[in-house]
Amino acid sequence: MIEDEELIPLCELPNRLPKRNGKQINISTIYRWRNRGLRGVRLEVTYRLGQPCTSLEALKRFDMAVTAAIEGPKVGGIQPANNRQAHELAKRKLAKKLNS
Repeated sequence: MIEDEELIPLCELPNRLPKRNGKQINISTIYRWRNRGLRGVRLEVTYRLGQPCTSLEALKRFDMAVTAAIEGPKVGGIQPANNRQAHELAKRKLAKKLNS
């Protein structure tokens, strides 16, 4: 649980994150991840003395969940977007074996 982890105030989080395109992530981005989320995933936040805080572990869980949402579910190691191509390839291979 986030309460058992080392808490970091949200206002300090941009200083702990890697820069993107040479720029520090804006604090409004952090609050957006908390309020609206990203790809249907919201950053876990708890409050310490009325101040919103998160943890590096919560940030890692957020990152992993967003990555999973972007990549989508995988079926048999193949992403559904590639499923049609894999199916067509398997069909051709089977037809080739049956015709031989």
